[in-house]
Amino acid sequence: MHRDAAKPATQASGPLHVHPDNPRYFTDGGGRAIYLSGSHTWGNIQDQLSPDPDVKFDFAVYLDWMQAHRFNFMRGWAWEQAAWDNHTTEKLLVHPLPYRRTGPGTALDGRPKFDLTLLNQAYFDRVRSRVVEAAKRGIYVSIM
Repeated sequence: MHRDAAKPATQASGPLHVHPDNPRYFTDGGGRAIYLSGSHTWGNIQDQLSPDPDVKFDFAVYLDWMQAHRFNFMRGWAWEQAAWDNHTTEKLLVHPLPYRRTGPGTALDGRPKFDLTLLNQAYFDRVRSRVVEAAKRGIYVSIM
């Protein structure tokens, strides 16, 4: 591997492909081998609000931390449930979600039921903006 391949890119340029000369690495199509190394935290795409809904995840600080550690990859976790998780008995709210909550009726979390025929544009805007911001800092994102 070329010595400069270990340096983080100024901007991630994907999509990535298996490197033709060494399948243990990826390439962005420019011939350079890219080794992915990174970290994740659960609430890096959607907010997980509990117990104080005013405390929000600081995505910019998270990206600063990743850059300081020379990481170039993160898993972006996408949650499908509106509330609760198996690691806590507290009500954990997840926001935004992919579908609009229009009812009729009330879901188990006390809010209107989801209409699975209506997409929530705020969710998709959030995912896109976080992937774009990470790419500007040389970080590739995999949405899980």
